[in-house]
Order: sequence, then C-alpha cells, then structure tokens
Amino acid sequence: MFYRISINAIIGGKVLSDLAEKRKNVLASDRAIDMACQHALENLEGRITLTDLEVLAGVSARNLQYGFMRKYGCSPMKWVRNERLNLAQRHLSNPEQGTSVTSVATALGFSNLGLFSRYYKEKFGELPSQTLMHSLRSV
Repeated sequence: MFYRISINAIIGGKVLSDLAEKRKNVLASDRAIDMACQHALENLEGRITLTDLEVLAGVSARNLQYGFMRKYGCSPMKWVRNERLNLAQRHLSNPEQGTSVTSVATALGFSNLGLFSRYYKEKFGELPSQTLMHSLRSV
C-alpha cells in the first residue's frame, strides 16, 4: 500500500509537471507564432523564408509548422501566401495609376504569374485581372 501511494505521488507529480511544461510550451509557441506573423506582415513585399521565421520566433521548423497548423489550420508559408494574396487584392481593388496584375504580383514576391492567378482565383473566386478591371470601371 505504501509503495503504491509513493509511486502514485512520484508519477502524479511528474505528470503534473509535464503538463505544466507542455502548457508553457504552448504559450511560448503562441508568442513565437505571433512574432513570426508580425514580421511577415511587416515584410510582405520582401523575401520571407521559413528559416527566417524559425530564427525570428526562436523555434524549430517543426514547432512552427505545428503551431501554425493549430492556430491557423495551415503551414507558415501558406499563411504568408494568403496574406500576400489579401494585400494583392487590396492593391487591385484600389489601383493607383499604372497598376497592373504583373506589377502587383511581382512586388509581392510571386515570380510565377500563372500560379499567382490560380491562387488568387481559388481564394477570391475571380482572376486578378477581373478584380483590376472591375476596379478601373468603377473609377
């Protein structure tokens, strides 16, 4: 009986400390994700790599991937791509003089215009050229 109580106290304490450590890691992961997101949002028109986000957040690629999946349901780079697409849509919806789909796509790091158009259409239901055309008509 004493043996069971002793083992239960030792294992129980270990389990509780493990749970507390996991909780601390989850919170650190949320902070890491927030830091990575903030950096990405401030640099959408620049080069962003997974390695940059890992270093900035101070976590491994695996932890960053798991954290983004848990918080946003996608990988870090897909999240960055979606944010770039959102920004592209804002630029195309409110175009400045001389705005083109090519200029917007390349400014946001999309080197393959066909892929950019495909991603854009999947996200917004129309081609980027259609968004730009609608915006220019309403001006």
